Amino acid sequence: MGISFIYNKSDELTDLNELVEQQITRDAQVATEGLSITPTKNEGPVDECGGGRGRQERGVFFTRIQNTKGTNDWIFILKDVSESRLYNEFVMLMCDIQPKDTVLIYGPSKCSTNVASFISSAILSCPCKNINICIPYVYNVGAAYILSFASKIVYSPYDIMVCRLDEIIVGGGLWDAKSTLKMHNDKFNSMFSRLIRVGFLTQEEVTHIRDKQGQIVVYTDDLVKRYTKFNSLRNK
Repeated sequence: MGISFIYNKSDELTDLNELVEQQITRDAQVATEGLSITPTKNEGPVDECGGGRGRQERGVFFTRIQNTKGTNDWIFILKDVSESRLYNEFVMLMCDIQPKDTVLIYGPSKCSTNVASFISSAILSCPCKNINICIPYVYNVGAAYILSFASKIVYSPYDIMVCRLDEIIVGGGLWDAKSTLKMHNDKFNSMFSRLIRVGFLTQEEVTHIRDKQGQIVVYTDDLVKRYTKFNSLRNK
């Protein structure tokens, strides 16, 4: 993943360090952990596990701004990935965040129930409770579930929420398949209960998704009302 910066093109910058030096003010020091700069000449970064050069897939990118007050402002970008292990770095960093820090998370637009539970647990266990989450395009129940754990939702009138159940694949013997189906149903029912409780979905909408295998699309004024109500209730 490359990071693009908008700056005055009359400036002659050769690398990220020069750009950061120009952006440092008297009130803040910028730390650039987690930033990945697009390699040139089609060369990937050195594989940390050895084996030569090659791109190493990551699920999280982040920046940390250290203020003069001694607190930090964290920004996380979570990619849409299918494996929970790619978010391990995010989980560890969330544990290191201090109670008075602030956090802004750009969440994945789509993720499995396992990944959604993994990320949500990290948010819940974080010592800081000032966690803002932004997911402009929510494309399944897992992403909506993550968004429901925000202290405040950062949104715009152009956001959209599409709630639907992803296809599930079961294998093994008859009882294995039956147990897997029950597990998926229990997870979805738990997530749906929370989404109803926080006001993202109504009971009628959940019935349409779960029992009729349909989908619900919420956008513009309707979605803004739901997010506004969520934020007002979380601030009480």
